[in-house]
Amino acid sequence: MGSTRSKGNVRQKVFRKGDFPLNITTYQGKTLHSYPFGLYYHPEWEFHLICRGNCQYFIRDMNYPCEKNSLLIIHPNEAHCYIRDETAYTKNIALVFKDMLVEDRVAAQAALRSLESVHHLVLSDKQAAALEYMLQRIADEHERKDCYWQNTVVNYIAAFLTILQRAADGCIMPGRENNDPVIQEVLRYLDKEFAEMPSLTDVASSFGLSAYTLSKKFKQYVGVGYLEYLIHLRIEEARRLLAKTDKSVTEIAYEVGFESISTFFRDFRLLTKVTPATYRKMSAGSTPIH
Repeated sequence: MGSTRSKGNVRQKVFRKGDFPLNITTYQGKTLHSYPFGLYYHPEWEFHLICRGNCQYFIRDMNYPCEKNSLLIIHPNEAHCYIRDETAYTKNIALVFKDMLVEDRVAAQAALRSLESVHHLVLSDKQAAALEYMLQRIADEHERKDCYWQNTVVNYIAAFLTILQRAADGCIMPGRENNDPVIQEVLRYLDKEFAEMPSLTDVASSFGLSAYTLSKKFKQYVGVGYLEYLIHLRIEEARRLLAKTDKSVTEIAYEVGFESISTFFRDFRLLTKVTPATYRKMSAGSTPIH
């Protein structure tokens, strides 16, 4: 997987042109794979089964503490960040794929639709074992690449999604988020005021905290710093406006809070790997987004 380092969310290019659009990897140990450059997003589905240990994920605007038998679902183009605990021994199986692989599978498509509002499931031992077994079958086929392996992998993905949909119907979902009430209020405030670029000091004062305390709590909860998150929000809104409106690039840059067009172009290209004009064309369907 490739990425671009910057102060904000980073668009991952998970697959190269011509790749079979699926990755499956098992991470284990005290240095589980982490995202060192900020929030990431990509147009593929991503699933993480926690087989051992504890960890945290920040997805969209919520922190999810995970333990054995947790399953994380990251939807296409959702900003996310793994928050590493270097003292914890963790085993995590990660599956990433483009939904085009199952576009002709009615049951699999229905399963994906049913999971569109789900990010975190707590599975029973039996459910977790069934999903781990299916993920291992996918990994084996992907590694060996025997005759008709791609068709077999697609069959296993469809089965994995069906099992997951059934498990989700009976899983424990409420109350598993790390609901830090102060940080949640700060996130809601920033969602509305990000274009004004409110300073860390002013926001901390508004919520009765010192700048140091807010900075520390924010990084622990979100996985990235306060300024990085603000830039993430501004670029996300710029992407939305480019795709959904006819406003000029200059208008959009100022509307989302950039005071310099050159800074907007620099940050936008660093985070999305394309210019604003190219992104607008891609969103209109002229060029497929990879």
